[in-house]
Amino acid sequence: MVLKIKIIKDCCCEHDLHEMTNYSRYGLTLQEFEDGDVLEVEKEWTNFYGSYYRCTTEKGYADIKVQNAIEL
Repeated sequence: MVLKIKIIKDCCCEHDLHEMTNYSRYGLTLQEFEDGDVLEVEKEWTNFYGSYYRCTTEKGYADIKVQNAIEL
């Protein structure tokens, strides 16, 4: 069974945000998600800054903070 999440708060990909703030370069874009978007989860992971869902997207993948989504 595939885990899916529903975004409950407008947010963006945390990995993209990190890259843009620390390693900005030409062509880098920020994936943004709106309340109600549904994404398929590849895995859950944690680091020093928090817990995230790694989700499959059109761009490849996105890391969404666990606090910004609920499991379906």
